[in-house]
This record gives sequence, structure tokens and C-alpha cells, in this order.
Amino acid sequence: MIAEQTKQGRLDREELVAFAIVLLIAGHDTTANVITLGTAALLENPEQLAALRADPELIPAAVEELLRYVSLVSALPRVAKEDIEIGGEVIRAGDSMMIGLASANYSADFVARPDDLDIHRASRHHVAFGYGIHQCLGQNLARAELEIAFRHC
Repeated sequence: MIAEQTKQGRLDREELVAFAIVLLIAGHDTTANVITLGTAALLENPEQLAALRADPELIPAAVEELLRYVSLVSALPRVAKEDIEIGGEVIRAGDSMMIGLASANYSADFVARPDDLDIHRASRHHVAFGYGIHQCLGQNLARAELEIAFRHC
């Protein structure tokens, strides 16, 4: 991706360095915070921690649930590419908006019992890494790091 963007002149050296720094910081900071906040959430829900310790096969599902539950990225800025209507309001092409990821992760329309930490949830119904074409580039690495970290809780 970087080679193609640089070759086409879409990224110069300065932009490339800035992009790399953002990826490094974002990747480290968010994963470290999910480990910290996820550990706190498990300690606040001792039955969930006990279930995780009793059955390490639950770790992948627990990671997905913790990503939803701690919702680190609360909102992301976006610009409408075309006119759209949401909830009876029209957002015009070119208008900027904030997309509430944390609120989506806690929507009862999105997940049953959203206020409960439930490591037995079988689905990845969260937007912790964004959605559609706007997904985190490092989500697979983050999942692997989180699975390793929570394997030792």
C-alpha cells in the first residue's frame, strides 16, 4: 500500500514518516489500554474472569467482547460524500460529522444486554476497529496481542 501510494505521488517522504508514527503510536497505545481496561473489567466481573481462567478456549471471544465493552475510540470524524438522511435529519455532501463508535457498541439494537460483560458472546458485533473501508489496519495484530495478554490473566 505504501509503495503504491508513494509511486503514484500520493505520499511524500514527510507524509510517509508521519503516517508511520501515527500507526506506531495508535497501535501501541490502544492495545495497551485495552489490556489495562480489559483487565479492570474482568476484575470487576469476577464470574467472567473465573470462566475465562477455567476455559482458555474462550479467549478469542473474550477479546472480542472486551473490545466492544471498553470501546476505546469513542468517535471518529467523517465527511459525507453525498446527501444522506439519518433519523429524519439530512446531512449534506461535504458536511462533517462525528460517528459515535462507543455508542454503537452499547446500542441494544446492536447487541443484547449491552451493559453486561459477557465473554460467551459468539459474535464480533462491535465496531472497535471501525467499519467497512474505514477499518483499523492493525486489527489482526491487535487481536493476536490481546489474545496473548489475556491468556495469562
